[in-house]
Amino acid sequence: MCACVCLTKLNKAGMEALNRGDYLTATELLIQAARKAEALGSDVLQAKIRNNLGLLMQAQGLRDQAATNFRLAQRHTAKRLGMDNSLYARITNNLAKI
Repeated sequence: MCACVCLTKLNKAGMEALNRGDYLTATELLIQAARKAEALGSDVLQAKIRNNLGLLMQAQGLRDQAATNFRLAQRHTAKRLGMDNSLYARITNNLAKI
């Protein structure tokens, strides 16, 4: 299976677990996805996953960890896509809600 497809499935499953309130499973899946995205060197995938990790941390009241993940997501997005795009705007909006 293509690494990107595997990553997308991990990310989606992690977010489904978050939406169910299963924070442990969500954490495991999203961290696994983040490691794979980093190994691939994909800034865009890392940004999306870090944003989702930020949402997960925010849902648990872990503000500092959420902010760290949102800032990492911003850096990855800016590095590959710049700051004038919908992904960067969404991440910035999530960071502002903390």
